[in-house]
Parts: sequence; C-alpha cells; structure tokens
Amino acid sequence: MPEEETEQKVVEKKEELLLSEDVYLTSGTHIGTRQKTAGMMSFIYKVRNDGLYIIDVRKTDERIKIAAKFLARFEPSKILVVSVRQYGHKPITEFAKHVGAIALPGRFVPGTLTNPKLNNYIEPDVILITDPMVDAQALSEASSIGIPIVALCDTNNEVKFVDLLIPTNNKGRRALAIIYWLLTREILLEKGKIKSREEFKPTVEDFEAAILILELFFLTLLKLQLGRILVKVKIGNDILLVGTAHISKDSVEEVKSAIDEFKPDVIAVELCKRRYQTLTEKEKWENTPITSFLQTDKAFLILAQTFLASVQKKLGEEFGSEPGAEMLAAIEEAKKRNLKIELVDRDISVTLRRAWKKMGLREKFRLIWEFIKAMVGYEEEIEEIDLKELMKEDVMSAMMKEFSEFAPSVSHVLIDERNKYIARKILDAKENHGKVLAVVGAGHVKGIKEHLEGEKPLDDVDIRELEQLPKKRISVAKVFAYSIPVLFFSLILYLIITRGPAALTDIGNIFLWWFLINGSLSALGALLARGHPLSIITAFLAAPFTSLNPAVAAGWFAGIVELKFRTPKIKDFQKLREIKSLRDFFNNSFTRLLMVVAFANIGSTIGTVIAIPYILKLGLG
Repeated sequence: MPEEETEQKVVEKKEELLLSEDVYLTSGTHIGTRQKTAGMMSFIYKVRNDGLYIIDVRKTDERIKIAAKFLARFEPSKILVVSVRQYGHKPITEFAKHVGAIALPGRFVPGTLTNPKLNNYIEPDVILITDPMVDAQALSEASSIGIPIVALCDTNNEVKFVDLLIPTNNKGRRALAIIYWLLTREILLEKGKIKSREEFKPTVEDFEAAILILELFFLTLLKLQLGRILVKVKIGNDILLVGTAHISKDSVEEVKSAIDEFKPDVIAVELCKRRYQTLTEKEKWENTPITSFLQTDKAFLILAQTFLASVQKKLGEEFGSEPGAEMLAAIEEAKKRNLKIELVDRDISVTLRRAWKKMGLREKFRLIWEFIKAMVGYEEEIEEIDLKELMKEDVMSAMMKEFSEFAPSVSHVLIDERNKYIARKILDAKENHGKVLAVVGAGHVKGIKEHLEGEKPLDDVDIRELEQLPKKRISVAKVFAYSIPVLFFSLILYLIITRGPAALTDIGNIFLWWFLINGSLSALGALLARGHPLSIITAFLAAPFTSLNPAVAAGWFAGIVELKFRTPKIKDFQKLREIKSLRDFFNNSFTRLLMVVAFANIGSTIGTVIAIPYILKLGLG
C-alpha cells in the first residue's frame, strides 16, 4: 500500500476531530523528526521509510482539547506564551491578542520569571511553550518557580519538566499556525466568549508567519532540483527531456536506461563549463591564489556558490548519491557510445551576477540581512524537510509563486531565463546534431517543455544577450559612493568659509563621529564573521577612510590581515566539500576569510548611511 495512503489512516474517527484529517495532514502537524525520545513514544504512529517519525494526529487533536480546557481555567492575563522559534512569533502573538494572554516572541531574557528586579519581570500562573528544546530558558525558569507547563512537543523533545504536552510538529510554519489557531478557538469556546466554533472569525492564515527569506530561497532551489523525480517528457521524435533529482540515487540508473531506450545522437546536460569542471576537476580551482578572492564581489560569489553546494551535498548524503552524479553518468555514457556532449546551462557566475545586477536595492538589502542573520545563528536551521510533501505540485507551485513575489528579479534570472536559455541550446543541438536526450533538474522540465513546444516562443531568444551582464546603467550605489566624499568635504569647506576658526570644534566633532560610527559598524561586521581581533581592529581603522574613497573597501584590508594571521591551508579547501551547515562556514578558515571581507564591507556601508545625516546635523544644525 502506498505510504501516502497509510498515512491517511493516522486518523480513523473523522467526526471526532476539531479539523478534518486532510487539514491536519496537509499542514504537516503529523511530521516528526528522525529522532524520538522515551516520553514521546506513545504519541508516535509509525516511522516512515525515510526515517521520519509520524505523530498520531488523533492524539494531537485529543491533547488540544485537554489543553484548551486546562488553560481556560486561568485568568487570561496570567497565561504566558513563549516562542524563540521565528515561525512561532506570529502564532503566539495572535493567540495572546485573542485570548488576552501575554506573549513573549523571540529571545527569552534570563530572569524574566525569577528576578523581580528586572523591568520585564512577569509572574504568570501558567506557561505555554512552543518548543521545550529551543525555549529551554523559559522551561527551566517555569519549572523552578513551580507553575504548570504546557508545551508543544515534537518526537525529539524531552518532556521531563512538561506537565501537559501537545504532540505536534513544532517547527513547521503551517503546523504552528494550525495548533495555536485551534487552541485560541477552543479556549474562547470554553470560556463562553464565543457560542460556537463557527463564530470564531480569524483564519489560520491570520496566525501563519511569513516564510523566512533564506528558507524560501532554499526551498525554491530544492524545487528546481527535485520537482517530480525522474520525469520523462518526449517532445516530437527528436527530443527527450529526462528530469532528475541532482541528489537521487535512482536518477543515475534512470539516465542510463533512458539513453538505451531513446538512442540519441547527442547528450545534453544541465551543466555549464564551470560546474562541469567543478565536478570533474575538483582540485584544480584549489590552486587559485587566495588574494584573488578578497575583491568584494568575488567574496560574495564564492560564499554563495559554497553555500548552495553544501546544501546539495547534505541532501545527497541523505539520499545516497553524490550531487551531480546523474549528470556525470550521462556524460560517461555519452563518451562510451561516442555521442556528442552539449553543456546547455548558462555559466553559474553569470547567472548569479545577472541576478545581483537586476535586483533592486531593497531586494539586495533584504537578502543580505537574512544571510547575516543566518550566519550569526539568529535564524534557526531547517531541521527536517519532508521531501515527499515538497514534491507535490500544488505545494511547489505555491512556493514558487511566493518566491517570485518576494524576489521577482532573482526568480526571473534563476528560473525563467535559465529555462529559456536551456531550451534554446537544446533546440540548437537538435538542429545541428540530431536526436537529443537532455538531462535536466526535474523542476525545469515544465518551463523548458513550454518553450520547446511553442507555448513560449524561442524566436526572440538571444543567447548572447542572456550570457552577458545587464548593460551598466547609472548605478544608485555608485552615485551614492562617489557623492559621499563630495558631500563630506563640501561640508568641511562650507564650515571653514562661513565660520572661520570657530568651525574647528565642529569639524573635530564631525571627524570624530564619522570615525566612530563608520569604524564601529565595520568592526562589528568583522566581529560577526568571527574575524581575528587584529582584523576587527583593521576594519575599525580602515572604514572611515575607505568610505571616502570608492576605489577601495574596508573589507579588503580586514581580509588581508585575516589572511596574514589565519592563512587558509590546503585542508580548508578540501573541506569546502564537507560543509553541511551554516556553522561549518565559521569553522573553515577560507569561508571565514570571505565572510570577514563581506561583512566588514556591509558594516562600513551601513555606517556611512547612518553617519552622513548625523554629521550634516552636527555641521548645519
């Protein structure tokens, strides 16, 4: 019996549930982790073939009813609800608003429940915790003062100090929204604030947090790589698209089988020359001089490429296949059969640079900010991903739509342009060499098919234009950069002309605050990247001067010092392939060097934006 069908049997008595079984299952409340604790064993329905433990939704539903009756006994203002986890911030805030409770989203300040001297000291009668593991400080303090603890618990949670647990996925965005929405509704019903469930007007969407930007980007990339695994689409008699998962072991065998059946004249693979060399000549680029990476844009580019590669590698290990193995298998088969090989993807550096160039200032700042938060540990990791759920067409379509709305420029370059580019190259290969078997990421198949079948004509597609960076326009960033020294020294000159010797004090204050604001924020950037103390000092000293010279950057100098005291070794290059998490970026001298460069520059830029209006106020105020 298919696994999806057996999961439907998690719920047997539909009429007794607060929500339909479909809502529970599609919201992912039943999806646990790959670990289980003794306290959670009685709430586990089964373990799936991929190792995920499945929570019994009947027991989730039952515990929501019990928890609602229990919490309804307390004065609303004496109920405290907490969530460090970001996807819990919106649900607990909505819960508190409708119930009348106190919500503490974000970091739980030590002493909140135990230190009466704190301004934010609270004396609740009961606490509702989103995740005992992440909300450990709140759990510890609540336990020490002896108040009842209600907690949402996943399969990996220890429940030693929990008085009443609700078994559920406590990491998922939709799952948390569903649980808190139900708790709110049931508490209000128990208290008589509403007469029936239908009277409760807020929707689940009102409780649902916005998707985290980096996760949205990450899941979009997954969609492109996974799609519906092992899709075959024949277009006419001369083109066969084989959509694969770049991390699926089955994909390798499927590619070989497709070549045997279709008997193509040319094998086209979704690789560019640079990515092909990365797969086949893994050690060649490691001889590149370190100093060539210190340039600002290269630092960001290498960081981005390393991050994406680490994501693929982690998933590949989980699913038993090296990233890109199916592409290499196709190339090896082509060589054995003496078939023509075509690399049909656009150069990855061109794709990333085009995306960056086409992004607006707001998009850039949002992505950089989210990346910084992830690097310093502010954003939680995605602990478990239900790939089967992601591969459902409606889920993926909604995700792609959301990503397009958030970052239309990036979406257009990463998805639309590449679909167009790959389709054009496949068509050229057919015209020049005959039958084409194209191995591409399954998420691209639909878009490529539309172009090849004429739904989206390729007549006006200019490959050369898609391979170039957008023509330079008047860059707002460059205008801003060059206007800074003009504005700064114009202010100094103005003060000298209008105030004479009396202006010396004001000029001294201007230089002092320019130095402190610019230097401090650049140093903070290097600190967040966990740079060497001397690299941090260098960023502090260099930023005030480099901000007045657009030709140089504070990060370059900080990077040179970092390179001097923490020179990356051969093993650091070799370990780039082993990076699996954001924490690994900090433990690798090479990626840490790049982060020092990038973050020091970002800090200096922010410092300049803050310092300019401040010194203008000092000088003209």
